[in-house]
Amino acid sequence: MICKLTKCRMHHPFIVLFFLSCISVDIFAQSENQSARMLEEVVVTGSRILRSSADAPNPMVDVGREDLNLSGMQNIADVLNTLPVFGTPAATALTTNTDIFSGVGQNLLDLRNLGASRTLVLLNGRRHVAGRAGTSAVDINAIPSEFIERVEIVTGGASAVYGSEAIAGVVNIITRKDLEGLQTNIQTGMTGEGDGENAHVSLTYGSKLFDDRAHFMVNASFNDHGEIDSIDRENSALDAFQNSDGSIQSPAGSGVVPDSLLLYPTNTGGFNVVTRGADSLYTASLTPETRFNRIADRKILLPVERKLFAGTFSFDISDTLFLSAEASYSDTKATAESEPVAIGNFWPFGLDGQSQGLLDLPISNPFIPAEVLSSIDPAETTIAFFARPTRLGNRLHPVDRTSTRFAVGLDGAIDENWMWSAYVQHGQTLEEQSTVNLVNLRKYVESINAEIGPDGNPRCISAVARAEGCAPYNIFGSEAASQASLDYLRGEALYSSNIRQRVAAASVTGTVFEMPAGEVKLAAGVEYRSEKSSFDVDSLTEQGLLTFAQSLDTVGEYDVSEIFAEVSVPLVQDLGILQSANVDAAVRVANYSTIGTTNSWNVSTLFRFNGGLKLRGTYSEATRAPNIGELFLPQSGAAGRVADPCDGGGSVSGLTSEAAALRIANCSALGVDATFVADQLSLESVFGLQGGNPGLSEETAVTTTVGFVLSPDSLPGFSASVDWWDISIDDAIGSIARQVTVDQCVDQPNTTNQFCGNTVRDTTSLQIRAVNTLTQNLASENISGVDTELQWNFEIPSGSNLGVRLLATYLLEDEQQQFSGSTVRDQLDEIGRPQLKAMSEIRYNRGPYTLNLTTRFIDSAIKDKNVSSQSNDISSMTYTDIQFRYAFSEGTEAYFGIDNAFDKDAPQIASPHPRADLSSQTASNIYDPIGRAFYVGANVRLGQ
Repeated sequence: MICKLTKCRMHHPFIVLFFLSCISVDIFAQSENQSARMLEEVVVTGSRILRSSADAPNPMVDVGREDLNLSGMQNIADVLNTLPVFGTPAATALTTNTDIFSGVGQNLLDLRNLGASRTLVLLNGRRHVAGRAGTSAVDINAIPSEFIERVEIVTGGASAVYGSEAIAGVVNIITRKDLEGLQTNIQTGMTGEGDGENAHVSLTYGSKLFDDRAHFMVNASFNDHGEIDSIDRENSALDAFQNSDGSIQSPAGSGVVPDSLLLYPTNTGGFNVVTRGADSLYTASLTPETRFNRIADRKILLPVERKLFAGTFSFDISDTLFLSAEASYSDTKATAESEPVAIGNFWPFGLDGQSQGLLDLPISNPFIPAEVLSSIDPAETTIAFFARPTRLGNRLHPVDRTSTRFAVGLDGAIDENWMWSAYVQHGQTLEEQSTVNLVNLRKYVESINAEIGPDGNPRCISAVARAEGCAPYNIFGSEAASQASLDYLRGEALYSSNIRQRVAAASVTGTVFEMPAGEVKLAAGVEYRSEKSSFDVDSLTEQGLLTFAQSLDTVGEYDVSEIFAEVSVPLVQDLGILQSANVDAAVRVANYSTIGTTNSWNVSTLFRFNGGLKLRGTYSEATRAPNIGELFLPQSGAAGRVADPCDGGGSVSGLTSEAAALRIANCSALGVDATFVADQLSLESVFGLQGGNPGLSEETAVTTTVGFVLSPDSLPGFSASVDWWDISIDDAIGSIARQVTVDQCVDQPNTTNQFCGNTVRDTTSLQIRAVNTLTQNLASENISGVDTELQWNFEIPSGSNLGVRLLATYLLEDEQQQFSGSTVRDQLDEIGRPQLKAMSEIRYNRGPYTLNLTTRFIDSAIKDKNVSSQSNDISSMTYTDIQFRYAFSEGTEAYFGIDNAFDKDAPQIASPHPRADLSSQTASNIYDPIGRAFYVGANVRLGQ
């Protein structure tokens, strides 16, 4: 009997095992008299009880090794993200060109569009260390594809079985165990446009030792994926802008141009907005054709290089005791690229988010052209400007991310009915990242505060700045700046992260007693887990002194001790047409060092009838504990404009009479009457706290699933399943926008609400002085739908085999409420949330030949539900992938494939749509922005 190690957990008694180096384990141990009775029993994803795979109580999507091979994809995340049960991935190589904080080049998974933080990724039934600081999101780049045997996906709340983060479901990646000999995979490819070249080489070797009592397997993989420039695709060649009716305006580039844009009052009482024209004078107006095309310097596909090394070792110590260990190391390098930095008076800077100055050009600057000086209002002392120093070069964001994981464990048999398992595990992710060719704002101010020196040449006014190398910067013309000034003001952002996870666990599983209908089985265990995460930035980034998003160091950790139990009770056996009926239940109690005790539980039933019909249902209450970023992101000051809804005793324009009366009454309760006049100047820069919140509690979710499976005995190779599911989340973790916070303070039934608690007014003047937007438990979400899976494998009389598989998800409801009492947002049919997603696969095999045809369907979508126009609609999209394989002999085969065979273009989705990716001008984590692509490869296996 083979008993896969369940993910069990326990507290400090197993700390003794940590010195063994923390690793992962599957234990294969039993006495001889167990094997006959339990030969077919395994641990299936979604349960810890040994059972026949046919008795799995939960709906599960299974992706096997053959599916991975026939996809031609070398990253398991790319394969999984094509399945209908997955939503829009939060990070891929196609979407992270601008995700510069710990996201460049990552590959994440997102079940049901509920977020990567609510999708639990397991490796052999155990957690994997996160890839993004402050979160639980696993970077799938760290898992070698050649080590994977299959992937099992269970959707819905699985927190009772696996713990936090399993609200949307579980992705369990199961590795190979039995390879003997050497297996080599080589693959290369490119797009139909001749770019995006990629190469993959993998070597895997396995062998038995010590008279077959031991087995080891090692793998080394290398993957190099080339870049694709945005300008090399028609859809993304030019900056575009999406109008309010959904139509696209192109070109629509940035107004921050290399030749600078000036804004100043004229001496005739007007206002001038000018740039340099063809005559080299600053008298021209900015036109769509002269705006800056940011797309020309961006990437659709990032260059990503992966190196992975992995190994497993197992040893049969005795007939009833088994040792197993595994280790892995991955190194991912990627580089994002974007246009030269934009600079101007939109860059307030200073310590802790407090504005200490604006980048305006002093009138005394000696580089100001004569035509500008002659027309400016003499009362002005500065000129507002926008510039783009292109000679600094494009901003580059290189990242180097490494992940290590070690695990070791023991499994054994207590007697013929009971087995035990224990393991320890250590994982760590390290990341080093930088952003080069930025501008140091303090030095920039010094460099534009220039004068004519004693020698008749321009110089920086500040003697201190001159002493540190300040050279005056000329903003007038892309080639006008001196190299010395560029070297002086050039800045670089540096940031790193360190994520560490440690787990120790133990469990037992077996038969408690036997009832007339069968055995009552139990699994129970304990687990101890510690998580630590840090994100460190350089001092300039921390102070907001670079042309870059200000960020602060984040450090946090927590530990959790958990106890869990699961029971399976047979109710009926061989009662007429009812073959059997089972009820399963699971419960988990967790104690977090941050939020205290949480509880999760579920109940499921399975009815099996004659003729191959099974009915199943599950009800669960799941939880997700807040992660380190949500708890410990430093609270920092931030400034921004808000409007005071109590201006004049209550600003009621656009409100209904009932809402207006409520607002006036609540403003009065705050002491604000009709004589109150809001200070509009102070409202331009209202400060407040933003960041994590140590007072957060867990999210909760209720998940219900009801469905059937039909596998008729009269139709071998055929199976069909239909499952209705519903997930409702409460106390979801998020933050409220500043203006929403201020408005809702006086738009709620009374002023004793969280919004008034975060809106700080001066006790004397009653003016708004601060608006805090800390992370809170406030949102709710409800999503429901129907999953369908159809499979049919059969022989054709000619001696060929044909396999057909269809997976589909039909959404019935997808709603989100930002906070209690707010308007419920219907997200169904929005981009990324289509009503229907489907994937079909047709596989034809005849002798050494295999032909595989995969089709993906994405239903039509709406850009903005508040707009009704033809340009607001996006048509449905169908993608077709083809692969042909030929087996020269057993273990040796060659293959050729085409992705997006019919070269379908992605729909254009431009800024400011929230789904728009500036680099590709579409939702590139939903639609394919690359076009047709080709690949060719070979597998060679030497040995068994």
